[in-house]
Amino acid sequence: MVGLQTMPPDVTRALFSDLSPRELVGVAAQCRSLACSAFEPDLWERHCRQRWPNVGWGAHGAADRIGDWCSTFRRRAAMPIGFPLACDAIAGVTIHCAESPCAAQSFPGLLRDLATVATCMEGNKHLRDTPEFRLLQENMTWWLAEHPGVVMATFRRLSAAPESASHSHAWHGQAGSLLTILQWLKEHKLLARLHPSVSDRIQSETLLLQRQVCAAA
Repeated sequence: MVGLQTMPPDVTRALFSDLSPRELVGVAAQCRSLACSAFEPDLWERHCRQRWPNVGWGAHGAADRIGDWCSTFRRRAAMPIGFPLACDAIAGVTIHCAESPCAAQSFPGLLRDLATVATCMEGNKHLRDTPEFRLLQENMTWWLAEHPGVVMATFRRLSAAPESASHSHAWHGQAGSLLTILQWLKEHKLLARLHPSVSDRIQSETLLLQRQVCAAA
């Protein structure tokens, strides 16, 4: 370790760039001077972006929203694997749709990511306290407030009863996922942020879908 300490910073950086996150933490534990090099933001940003390619979507500079890169890696590595990936995907779609008229085409795919989030949060309520979840709340509030027509049309299309018995099994799975999403939106009080007319329409669609599922069971 003495040799590492006496090497020029650019050489140390080049060596550390080949280390895994676990190896970087191990090196950092050896002494304070090595810790400074092992926790260089650029090293941890690279590891974050390798594991979560879209990390930082929607940030005004990623550090403003997700924290420093080392803390971000540690926090996300402890999460259910699908949670940060789905949050990042939703953020990316939201940013894209805020800049171009593609909401109607993009929202159905976003619902799949939202279903992943809802599943990951079952039994992991601590995820509510993360920057990823706070950004997700902002993104979903934007969709519900700016594109209620797209949201409602998608919900109606996905909840429409099957035309034939051969499609009933697939519809049950689809309806179950949609109910999970609707309940998740309600549980996390996203519907309370909407105009009452929009919130009431979503609540009505939820009740209708619940009755359809019960009737078809």
